[in-house]
Amino acid sequence: MTARKRGELVVFAVSALTFSLLSLVPGDPAVAIIGQNDLTPEKLAEVRSDLGLEDPLPIR
Repeated sequence: MTARKRGELVVFAVSALTFSLLSLVPGDPAVAIIGQNDLTPEKLAEVRSDLGLEDPLPIR
């Protein structure tokens, strides 16, 4: 295995692990981005849509 292939494998593994761990963290990332003070249902729906959080995990 060449160094380039090994590097690509490491980048993929780290990305997949990070995505998986962030998906398991309790709470809503949209709420964390907006903040509790400015939270409205419209803003929450907009941020979720912008980030693709409404899609199932495999599609994200």
